[in-house]
Amino acid sequence: MKKLRLIAYALALVVLLAGCNKAAESNSPAGAPATSAINGEAETAPAKSDGLAKEAKSSDPQDTAMLYKDYLKEKGLGADLSLVYFKQEDIDFDGNEEAVAAFGYAEEEDEDEEDVTLNEIYILRNQGGKILQLGDNLNSGGYGINEVRLVQLEDREEKVIYLGLTNWVSMTGFRLVEISGDTLDELAYSASATGSGEDVLLDGNENGKFDSYEQRRGSYDVFYYGVTRYFSLERGEFVQTDTSVELLDYPSTPKEVVLEYLALSIIDDRLPPNVEQRLDELCQFRNAAGDRPVLEVDYGIVGNLQLELDDEDAYFEVEESGSDTMVTLIEKEADRTKKQTVFNLAKDSDNNKGKWSIYDIEVVESE
Repeated sequence: MKKLRLIAYALALVVLLAGCNKAAESNSPAGAPATSAINGEAETAPAKSDGLAKEAKSSDPQDTAMLYKDYLKEKGLGADLSLVYFKQEDIDFDGNEEAVAAFGYAEEEDEDEEDVTLNEIYILRNQGGKILQLGDNLNSGGYGINEVRLVQLEDREEKVIYLGLTNWVSMTGFRLVEISGDTLDELAYSASATGSGEDVLLDGNENGKFDSYEQRRGSYDVFYYGVTRYFSLERGEFVQTDTSVELLDYPSTPKEVVLEYLALSIIDDRLPPNVEQRLDELCQFRNAAGDRPVLEVDYGIVGNLQLELDDEDAYFEVEESGSDTMVTLIEKEADRTKKQTVFNLAKDSDNNKGKWSIYDIEVVESE
């Protein structure tokens, strides 16, 4: 019996020692050996496949940027110029990354954006690691470019390239270029041909997508009237939807009445209501029934007459006769014949508030 008790004590001692050993293990630093193992496995994972490592490297923006820049250097594009703008992303959503690279002059870091000159602008594509150039240098027009950026239009997900145009004096405009397959297509071009005006791309509903633009004019191309033309994006293209004209006071002399009538008749293809109303005041029979002469006056001639430039090829003669006045526009044709357009005016204090108005027009051809 005594021997049995000794065996039982021995077994109890073994169990007690085993429990103490487990308690010691549980008090050791938590997870230290396991964390080390996971980190080791993570560090060596990319090395399992050399191909995967190369793919990861080529998708790095810094590395793809070097692909583009190496291509530009190899082709001699932008040589001797500063890289002023560089942007890379999938612009047209074709699954391939594109890059916009603009070279020019920007000597000071805080130089005003309007003073930046962009001489060369290129669109490149990374097609499976091979760099391709799309189109030619986008700076190919008569005006300078002082801005380039990617913008989004209301009717599409893909972005388009915006180029800010300027003559660095009194004109601002823009050009929109879209990527179409492997080519570059001009989506819109808006800039005054006379070198004066402001054309602005607009985001009407302020959702970050552009949907319209305005052409603001006020020089000799619109006879110095304040003219704004409105364009909206419809079915993939910008179309003119409206025009506004800031009218001056009603002209006070017969000659001024004739000149304004000629100018407003051809100032725009889309005449706003206030211009239509003014034309009806200037010419009483404008909308009257019956055959009336069709006025065909050159845009440049009207501009010269307004500026009162001495021109033997086009001038006014004014002849007063009582309460009536006859204003004759004399134009010399290319064959040296004369074309005379005779405007008869009267001042009707009862019906026209004392304003001069045209009541008859006659066109006469003479030798």
